[in-house]
Amino acid sequence: MISKGIKTTLGAALGAVIFGTSVAAADFPTRDIRLIVPWPAGGGADAILRKISNIAEQDLPKSIYVENIAGAVTATGLIQMSNARPDGHTVAVMTYDSTITLPRGGLVPGYSLDNMKLIARITTEADAIVVSKHSASRAMRI
Repeated sequence: MISKGIKTTLGAALGAVIFGTSVAAADFPTRDIRLIVPWPAGGGADAILRKISNIAEQDLPKSIYVENIAGAVTATGLIQMSNARPDGHTVAVMTYDSTITLPRGGLVPGYSLDNMKLIARITTEADAIVVSKHSASRAMRI
């Protein structure tokens, strides 16, 4: 069960779009919100954002629908979000690949973090290099 505090925080993450648009907060949203997850359905980002959208839409007059747009290591979905009408009705999730891999490698022409604005941080990545504990003494020599 999600506590009221967490529910409020998660709802506020998507609700932050309300304050970032030029449309008066009382008039937003005027249509359903498109939430792009730039990975196939079923992964971690998809699961987290579906839960957040379900919580957030409880306090909104319109629905939030998740659209999975995979391809080009997240760039396909994020470029679609960047090119959408600038009215706050299309939002997307960014992952490690969106912020580190793509910009550093210059892998996709037209992809730029400058075309996006962070409105909420959802998770903290717990990335690490690991080895079986039975191999630790050998791996430490690398």
